[in-house]
Amino acid sequence: MVVKKISSIFLVVVLLALMLAGNFFIFIPSISADNPALPNLNDYLAYFYNRYSQHLDAHGFVFKTPDYDVENFSAPDSAREILSLALYYKYRALSGEAGALVKVKQAVLDAEQELSSRPTVTLSFSDGFAEMATISLLNSFPVLFESTEKDLLYGNILKRIPVGILAADTSNRAALSAVYWQFVLNDFFQKKWISWYLEGAPKKFNPHYHLISAFALLVYGELTHNPEFIVISEQMTGNLRLVSFSNGMVEARIGDRPVGLGAQFYLGVGLLNYYFGYPDYNVYLNYGSGNRFFSDPEFPDRLEYHSTVYQTEPRYHDDISFSNLAELALLLPAFDNLKINSSSKARLMPFGLAVQNSYRIVNKGASVFFDDLLVTQTKDGNFSYPQYFLPKNYHANRDLSDSDNDGLDNHEELLRGTNSNDSDSDGDGYSDGAEVRNGYNPLETLGPAINNPEFIYGKTRLNSFEAEQKEALILKAELTKKLGRARVARIQTSWSTLVNAYIYGRYTVAEIIDTIKNGPRAMHPSIPAVIWRQSENYKKFLNSKK
Repeated sequence: MVVKKISSIFLVVVLLALMLAGNFFIFIPSISADNPALPNLNDYLAYFYNRYSQHLDAHGFVFKTPDYDVENFSAPDSAREILSLALYYKYRALSGEAGALVKVKQAVLDAEQELSSRPTVTLSFSDGFAEMATISLLNSFPVLFESTEKDLLYGNILKRIPVGILAADTSNRAALSAVYWQFVLNDFFQKKWISWYLEGAPKKFNPHYHLISAFALLVYGELTHNPEFIVISEQMTGNLRLVSFSNGMVEARIGDRPVGLGAQFYLGVGLLNYYFGYPDYNVYLNYGSGNRFFSDPEFPDRLEYHSTVYQTEPRYHDDISFSNLAELALLLPAFDNLKINSSSKARLMPFGLAVQNSYRIVNKGASVFFDDLLVTQTKDGNFSYPQYFLPKNYHANRDLSDSDNDGLDNHEELLRGTNSNDSDSDGDGYSDGAEVRNGYNPLETLGPAINNPEFIYGKTRLNSFEAEQKEALILKAELTKKLGRARVARIQTSWSTLVNAYIYGRYTVAEIIDTIKNGPRAMHPSIPAVIWRQSENYKKFLNSKK
C-alpha cells in the first residue's frame, strides 16, 4: 500500500511538472554535430570577438588589468598585448570590413616593431604567442600584406625561433610557449620553408647535421607515435639523396662541414633510406663499411672520419658519436628485420635537375652541382674535387659603406650573416664589430668566446669555407679582367695574402692591383685598409693617381 501511494504521488509530481513547464521539455533540439542550425566554434567565438571589438571602437584601443600592473586604461605595449587586442577584430576583418582590416595589419606590423626593438634574450612565452598570432593572421589574410612585408616578418620569426624555444619561464608558461613555438615551426615546415635543416652563422645546409636531425625526428616520431615528425624526417632523407653520388658518398663540402663525414653519417642515412622504403639503402651502408673509416695508418683500429677532398691533408678525427646514433637505432623495432647485403653492387640512380626551395641541384651520379658549387668524384669513388663558380647575378662591386657604424662594412655583414642596419645583430649589448674583433660570434646572444679563433686582420675568420672560396673566385675574375690571365698566373705576391687582404683587410681590387704592380704601398698584409689609408705610404698611391 505504501509503495503504491508513493508511486502515485511521484506520478502526480511528474505530471504537474510537465504541465507547468509547458513546451519547455518538448522543443529542446538534440545536440548533434550534424545539425546545420547549430552554431559552430567560429560562430560562438565571433560573438565575443565582435562585441569586445565594438567596445574598443567606442573607448579606444586600450585595456586595464589592475591586479597585473595596468592600473588605468592604457594602450598595449608588448607584442602580445597588441595582437591580443587586435585579434578581436579578426571576424569583422574576415567579413571584409575595411576598418577592421586596417586594425589587424597595423597591429601585426606594430608587434613586429616591438619585438625587433629589444634583444632576443628577453623572449618569453608572451612572444611565442605573438609569433603564433602573427603566423595565424598571415595565413588568414594572405593578400593583406605586401610580399616585402611578409618576407621581413617570416625572416625575423625564423631568427627568433631557436632563442624563443629555449626561453626560461614558469612551468605552465613553458608549456604554453612550447605549444606556440611548435605551431610556428609546423607552419614553416608545411610551407616547406625550412625542410632543409640549416645551421651555423650564417645559416647553411650541413649534410651531417641534416642527417642527425632527420634521424632524431624519426626516433622521436616513433617513440611518441607522432607521424608529423616522421613526415619531416622523410623530406630530409629525400634531401640527402639529392646530394649523394651514385656510390652513396656525400661530399661534406656540399654545405658547411669542411672536415668530412664518417661511418655515423652513412649508418644513419642508410637506416633512414631503409625505413622509408628505398630499396637501395644498402648502397649507403656498404659505402661506410670495411676499412673505409679505419684508415689511420698509425692506429688501424681507430674509428675515424677524415676529409674526402682530393689531395687534402688526411687529418683524422675520432668518430666517438657513432655509438650514439647506433644506440638510438637499436631502440626502434622498425630495424629489427633489417638485412644488409654486403655483396650488393647496387648504385643510386642519378636524378638530373632538382630545385628545392632556394637550392638548385644537378646530380649526374659522379658529379653534383649544388647552387654554384660543382663537386666531381675521383674515379675510385673515394674523393672529390670541389669547384666554385660565380653566380649568374654576380656583380663585382662591393658595398664598403658602414650603414650601422659597427666597424663592419655592409658587404662584410652580408658575408657574416649579420644585419647591416643593426649594429648589434644578436641584441646582446655588444656591437657586431666588437664581437668579431674579440673572438665572439656576432649572431650568438651572450654566447661564449669562439674556441681557438683564427684572426686575420684583427677579425675572426669567416666560418664558411664556401664564402671564402666565392670571394677568392671573384677577386681572381676581377684581376684577370684588369691584368690578363697570364699576368695573374705570374703574380709574385702570395695568393693567400691577396685573398686575405680582399676579404678581411677590406682592400679594393684597385688597391690590390697597384700592390701587384708597384709593391706594398696601397695595401698592407696585416693592417686593415681603413687604418692603412691614413699612412704616408698610402699617400704615395693616391699621389700616383693624380
